[in-house]
Amino acid sequence: MTVLGPLTFFASVTGVAECVAQSLEDHEIDGTLGRPGRVVVVPGREVPWDGCKCGQLGFAFQHGPYPVRTFPLESSQGTESTGCQLGSLGVQVTASLIRCEYHPAMAVNGAPPSEEAQTAAARLQQIEQFYMRAAITCCLSDQRRNNLIDDYRVGSADYDVNGDCGQVSIVFWIGVD
Repeated sequence: MTVLGPLTFFASVTGVAECVAQSLEDHEIDGTLGRPGRVVVVPGREVPWDGCKCGQLGFAFQHGPYPVRTFPLESSQGTESTGCQLGSLGVQVTASLIRCEYHPAMAVNGAPPSEEAQTAAARLQQIEQFYMRAAITCCLSDQRRNNLIDDYRVGSADYDVNGDCGQVSIVFWIGVD
């Protein structure tokens, strides 16, 4: 195996990250907060959050063979070593958009946020998740059409609270043969 696989994945992930950031900037007029102040791509399961107040779009990726076929091969005569026959190589990517506006702060007197503040935060999070998913799907489709990747899958969205901020995450997979 050459080093082209990992470099292809890194280029694909950084390309998707820029595409999503640009999409959020382009759709700012539609009710989003625009391009986050920080866009990062890192290896691993999750992107370290630095607590900046300007928002963060992060892409964490993990390399791996998806799937590994017949290693070792099971047969009626027992286990037979066939070497490592990889299917396609791929990465799993978790795209996370973190914004403080997704998690309204407590009132000055310690009371929970108002219904209006919670509804506005949820609405914003849903709108940005929609544009983030659309951008990921569109950008991956363009990469496939341009033969930069062979296949992709986009998973579901997940929501979380990260300190004083809220987060929306979308998992996707990129494969090359």
